[in-house]
Order: sequence, then structure tokens, then C-alpha cells
Amino acid sequence: VEDHSNILIRILGVIQQPAPKTVSDQGTSMNSVPCASTSKSIHHIPLFTTLPSNHMPQLGELSLAGGTVHTDRLLPQIEDLSVALKDFAPALNKLRLPICSNYILKNLSQHPRLSMFVGDRSKHFDRRGLFHLCQVRSYTRVNLRVLHICVGVYSSKRHFSKLDAAKFLQAMRNLTTFSFMDES
Repeated sequence: VEDHSNILIRILGVIQQPAPKTVSDQGTSMNSVPCASTSKSIHHIPLFTTLPSNHMPQLGELSLAGGTVHTDRLLPQIEDLSVALKDFAPALNKLRLPICSNYILKNLSQHPRLSMFVGDRSKHFDRRGLFHLCQVRSYTRVNLRVLHICVGVYSSKRHFSKLDAAKFLQAMRNLTTFSFMDES
């Protein structure tokens, strides 16, 4: 199970890097990337510092499935990823993350095309995360059609009520599939 977490860290590192390209002596771009530089990028995980504005312009679907207790420690990296997806992946419409939080849902609520979100686990998640998705100025209020979140033992399950869920469902314009799965 620990290996799954390490693989996920490597995947996140590759996603965080700019689109692969090399520059020749004359300063023109080339399409080929040497295998050595690609393998180095898998083992080196940079932080989100500066990403080009066209980082992932055609990314339409991203699925990082497999949330476990071992991937909970990746929450800061997944939160950084949610910021990058909001800012640098304008075509993204389907997203699955191993863990989600209020902060992640706040970022995703401002994503212009997101229509499906699945969170395998949740941490630091309560009704505020839902309300980010259904705010009047959020894109997800209109665009989100599918929402599945596994509400974990460490999430604030006690902070959800039937009234909160009813208000959320009433505010969402096109939501067709919605579930909270309980892992306990």
C-alpha cells in the first residue's frame, strides 16, 4: 500500500511540470524528449512555483484513483494540484482525486468546465466545501453534473445535516448524480 502512495507522488510530480519540450542551440523548440530527462522528472518532484500559462490546455480528464490512509499525507500536494488545475487546465471536465478537502472544493468551484468530480476520501471536509460548489458565482453551480465524495472517519461528518444536503441540491442547477459514501 505504501508503494501506491509513492507512485502517486511521482505522478503528481510529472503533472506539476511544464509540458515536455527541449530547446535546440538556435532557441527553437523540438518535439522529442530524451528518455533520461523524462526519467529524471519522474523521480524529482518540484513544488508549484511557476507554471507557464499553457501548462495543460487540452487536459480533459484526470483520474488519480485509490485514496487510502497512506495517501492522506498527500493532501497538501493535492491541494496544490487543485490550484494548478483551476489555473492551467481550462478544458478539464472530469476529475477524480484520491482525497479532497474544503480547500480543494473551493478551488474546483472556480474551474470553468468541471462537470464531474469524484473524491475517494475526504479530510478537513464539511458543509463549507459543499457550499463552495453551489455559490452563485461558482462555475460548478451550473456545470457540475456528477459529484461523489467518500466522507471519511476524519472528516467532519457530524457537521453535515439533511438540511445542508437539501440546500446544496436545491442550489445546484444541473446536478444529476450525487452521493456521499461512508467508509466506516
